[in-house]
Amino acid sequence: PSSDYSVPPPTLTAVRNSPREHVDGCRYMLPSETTLVAFTVSSDVVFVFHLKLLYCFLYHGLLVLWSYIHKACRIFSGWSLLKLQVNT
Repeated sequence: PSSDYSVPPPTLTAVRNSPREHVDGCRYMLPSETTLVAFTVSSDVVFVFHLKLLYCFLYHGLLVLWSYIHKACRIFSGWSLLKLQVNT
């Protein structure tokens, strides 16, 4: 390789974390060794994702969204039933 490539290519490295560090409710979603993933773009830019936290936010966000959808569906079905009873 020529000297133009001074910046190393992006590498994905898993950082071993202690198994004690887990978020409640999401401890079974991922193996405890790969809780941190560092994404190295260049020598001075490193993104570190806490995978369990990310999964937790996604998981709980989907749960909350689903509960709202479910609630809205129940309200809508109750309202349509009420409307049906009024019409007859």
